[in-house]
Amino acid sequence: VLIGYGAGGGTDRAARAVGAPLSQILGQTLVYVNLPGGAGSICEDYLLKQPADGYTLLAMGSDFPINLVTGRNPNSLDDYIALCQVQQDTGCIQINAKDSRFSSADEFVAYAKNNRVTIGGTGAGGFDEVVVALFVKATGIQAEYVTYEKSGKMRAAVVAGDIDACHEEFGPAISLIESGDLKPIVVFAPERVGDFPDLPTAPEIGCDVTLGRWRAFLLKAETPGDIVQTLESAIHQSYQDAGYKKFEKESYLHLREGWKGGADYRQMIIDDMEMYKGVLTELGYL
Repeated sequence: VLIGYGAGGGTDRAARAVGAPLSQILGQTLVYVNLPGGAGSICEDYLLKQPADGYTLLAMGSDFPINLVTGRNPNSLDDYIALCQVQQDTGCIQINAKDSRFSSADEFVAYAKNNRVTIGGTGAGGFDEVVVALFVKATGIQAEYVTYEKSGKMRAAVVAGDIDACHEEFGPAISLIESGDLKPIVVFAPERVGDFPDLPTAPEIGCDVTLGRWRAFLLKAETPGDIVQTLESAIHQSYQDAGYKKFEKESYLHLREGWKGGADYRQMIIDDMEMYKGVLTELGYL
C-alpha cells in the first residue's frame, strides 16, 4: 500500500485503518510504504512504475486531481483506475473562541467585509487554499490566505491570535474545540452535522461550498477487471467493519458518508478537476 504522505497523517491513518480488516479479508499481509513529497505526486508517479497486477494499491487524497491539473503529476487520469473512496472529511472555518471581535459566521463575515482577515491552511495551491478562496469569493470578504506546513502550527497560530481563522477538519482540532480554545463557526457540508447541530452550513450563509477532503484508493490502469472487482469488494467490506467504524467515529470521519464505488469516485475526480482548473487559474497557479 503506497501512501503519498508521511506517517501519522490523515491519509496514512486512513490507509492503515482500512487495511487492518482488509488484510484479514484478503488473507494477505499488507506492507505500507510512505513516499511523501510533491503533495503526493511522487507516489502517484511511482505507482505507474509497478506491475498492473493488483498487488500495489495507492492510498491518496484530495490532492490527486489538483496534481493532475497543475502538472505536478505528469500523468493523466486514464493512467489510473479509481478503485473506491473510503472517507470524506468535513471541514469548517475555525476561530479563536476568545476573540472579542466575532463569535459567529455572520459576525466574522461582517467584520471581514470592512477589515482584512487572515485565514490559515496547509499547503499552497492545494485543497485548503481552494476552499478558502471559494469561501472568500462567495462571502465577499477581504482575506489573505496564510499557508502552514503542519496543521498543528496553524491551529496554534489561531489560538495565539497570530491569524484570525483557519480551515480545518473536526478530528484534528477536537481537543482544542472541547477545551474552548477554538470555535467552528461554519461547516462546509450540504446539511448540518449531527455532532454540531447549531453550526450553520456554508450554503446557509450564502456560500455554496460543501467540499470535504477525501481519501481513497487507486490502481494502475490495465489491472485486470476481476482483480479490480475483488479489491473494491474487499475494501467495501473493510469499510463496513466494526473496528473501522469505531476508528471513523473517534476521528470525526463519520459526519458524512465516505464510501464511493469506482464509477462514482472516478466521476467525482473528473468534476473536481474542472472545478480546480477554474479556481487555480484565478489564484494564478495555472
